[in-house]
Amino acid sequence: PYPVVDDEPTSLIGYLLASQGYADQMRQVGVEVDPERIEGGAMGEAEHRELLMAAPSFRAELEFGSRGFQFSVKAFYAAPFHALRAKYCGGQDNVLASLARCVKWAATGGKTDSEFLKTLDDRLILKEVQKVEMGAFLEFAPSYFEYMMRVLYDDVPSLLVKFLGLYKVEIRSRESGVKYRKYVVLMENLFYGKSIDKVFDL
Repeated sequence: PYPVVDDEPTSLIGYLLASQGYADQMRQVGVEVDPERIEGGAMGEAEHRELLMAAPSFRAELEFGSRGFQFSVKAFYAAPFHALRAKYCGGQDNVLASLARCVKWAATGGKTDSEFLKTLDDRLILKEVQKVEMGAFLEFAPSYFEYMMRVLYDDVPSLLVKFLGLYKVEIRSRESGVKYRKYVVLMENLFYGKSIDKVFDL
């Protein structure tokens, strides 16, 4: 069983990715995910290229309830992002271990009041985005995946931070109504595993 902490949205995303429901939905677009065996995640180039351009309108989603709360998680572009996480995070097991716990992160230098969360192992960052921002990204996402395929396999240099998932997360209290409803972007932490002396916000 995958643990869910009601005030840590990354754990809800992890619950989705570890679920049998996610595996069943991914199978509909030709992606095999075994929730009973989460190790590994190695993919060949041909499979990666296919997934990065696969099923642009496909969304994986899951709803479940526990202890007076109703949870809902929706993953946009589930297949291409699954391929990117497999490539950059070393497999599904690493992703799920990271997503299990998170803390609020007071990121500095930004121009918005967006909420940031960081996984306890520092590997991943979750950033809140507005609905209009999410809509814009969903519109140009196919071009992003095409570009990332060139970065991966055609040696195209890139300084873009890697987006690893787009989600809508909702937590509802059965007594009081909505507690949390946000659109979020899962991305790499550029500082993970690195020793940084100075940081410049450009």
